[in-house]
Amino acid sequence: MSGKILKKNKKIAIFIMSRVFGGGEQVLANLAIGFNKKGYDVEVILREELKPVINRMPLEIKITYFKAKNKWFYWFFLGFHLLFSRPNFLLSGGAVSNGTIILANIMALKPARVIIIEHDAGAIRFGNAIRFGNYKRNWQKRFRDNLILKLYRLADEIVAVSKEVGEGLHIITGIKKERIKCIYNPLDLDEIRSKSKLPISHPWLNQKEIPVIITTCRLSLDKDIPTLLRAFAKIRKVRKAKLIIIGEGYRRLEFETLVCELNIGDDVDMPGFVENVYNYMSNASVFALASNMEGFGLVLVEAMACGCQVVSTDTRSGPREVLEDGKYGKLVPVKDSEALARSINEVLDGSIVPQQLIQERADFFSMDKAINQYIDLFQN
Repeated sequence: MSGKILKKNKKIAIFIMSRVFGGGEQVLANLAIGFNKKGYDVEVILREELKPVINRMPLEIKITYFKAKNKWFYWFFLGFHLLFSRPNFLLSGGAVSNGTIILANIMALKPARVIIIEHDAGAIRFGNAIRFGNYKRNWQKRFRDNLILKLYRLADEIVAVSKEVGEGLHIITGIKKERIKCIYNPLDLDEIRSKSKLPISHPWLNQKEIPVIITTCRLSLDKDIPTLLRAFAKIRKVRKAKLIIIGEGYRRLEFETLVCELNIGDDVDMPGFVENVYNYMSNASVFALASNMEGFGLVLVEAMACGCQVVSTDTRSGPREVLEDGKYGKLVPVKDSEALARSINEVLDGSIVPQQLIQERADFFSMDKAINQYIDLFQN
């Protein structure tokens, strides 16, 4: 059956557990908006008041949030809520969040079909247990991981945001490949392109004499900002350039210290959270992604939709699929500042992909296409 068929009587609940707004939370917010446009009754359930999500939601979407100090027991509060709300479909993304909705749905006597979304490129074998992220393992996390391993098998539908994430999930869980569907993350390309044309006040982007490199990400270890900073320091030895790092996170002080150590402070700006990153992308010379791990690489598609040239590390999954093996942007080895600097310099020297091709590739990841694929899952 086609995903374009509307079922307005169906209720969809989308659970967002994180306290911070990142790529995974943006994807779930996009899904909520997309389902609402298709005529579904949508509720977004938040662990607490997450303003970047709430501010994006149309009035028709119900917002529910209730705080719980211990996330390990959040499934109980969510299950109690589901007993009364009785959605037809329940979605979330991320390992702990996915485990939570499965437990909560069982507690509520299974009112919903549970659809879990796995974003994590860290879905790889780790001894006899599993891991879903980059952390030091202890007995609590080993217990959690093995519990999630069992809970994933109870989901009605399992979605991986890239083929490689799906392959990793198959390896660590033993779930049959045919049960894991690959649906790329949805983007509202019309909104992105509209915002990319708005005026920008940043002085570096208003002048065109000095090229500006940009990245936007959570300031965490897996985004490997140190490699990008070292690459930029190498670029500054051969040409004038500026670097803007948009985002916030717990590693900010560490990264600011490295900026000082590399003596590039006059040419690096870290403005924190920015409401509209798209007019930054459309006015930048290059978008650079230095991540160690990416499940999909949402920001790459956003930059491409804005017509920006992209350079990315070739992580275990995501960027290689988005850039189609380097056809739409340069791929470099992870943690190789020399290769990253060289590729960025090549783009600045004119080795570029035609802007029309970049934007056409971004169209492949449209919201409507992804939403229809999810709706097809509902109708199976």
